[in-house]
Amino acid sequence: AAVVGQPMPMGVLAQVADIQPEQHLSATRMALESDLLREATGGLACRHDLVRYAVLASLSSSHQQILHRKAALAMAARAEGEAEPLAVAAHWTAAKEPQTALAWMLRGADQLKRRGQFEEARNLWSRVAQESLDATQGLQARLALAECELLTNLGAGRQALELILEQVPAVADPMQRGPIEAQVLSGLVDNLVFAGDMAAARNHAARLRPLLPGLRADIRIHACEV
Repeated sequence: AAVVGQPMPMGVLAQVADIQPEQHLSATRMALESDLLREATGGLACRHDLVRYAVLASLSSSHQQILHRKAALAMAARAEGEAEPLAVAAHWTAAKEPQTALAWMLRGADQLKRRGQFEEARNLWSRVAQESLDATQGLQARLALAECELLTNLGAGRQALELILEQVPAVADPMQRGPIEAQVLSGLVDNLVFAGDMAAARNHAARLRPLLPGLRADIRIHACEV
């Protein structure tokens, strides 16, 4: 509970502690009776921050890293919608696995965008774009930033999309490359039609068309609308 840092179901805490369910049940009961843990919305948590800090101080750095890794895995394995991507990212960061943390920051940015927290999302996309060593992650972050740019500066947004299109071949997996390429082309077609450059729009549309059957439904629908 001290490492997780937020209320979590007992099952998740048991995975992090890596002990048998019956042992964990007994230990949890004792901790509740001793006022070390409290029941809260979402599960169990340390009753006082002082308790949490004292427990953390008693753990070596290497032990904390191991527990943070277990916490990240346990939280990420929860049902879709229950795992908070940025909380998972924080544990990967604490586990000294920054590249894995960036993957979860990318998911967190998308979540923030859906919640209307655009500036926070933009900051995360910028970080992923700058720090990720994974071509797919980096281009996905740059694509999100380019889409934001299109809202305020069509010319700059188009330039950003064209640069991403040049880098798409860096993605080795065709299943990952196709959706990125399709989203970039969709954005360019939309931009060029708006700008009145129909010839360039038709060229990009011709390149987009063969990609449509292999796209995820939401990406395909948007591409067809364009």
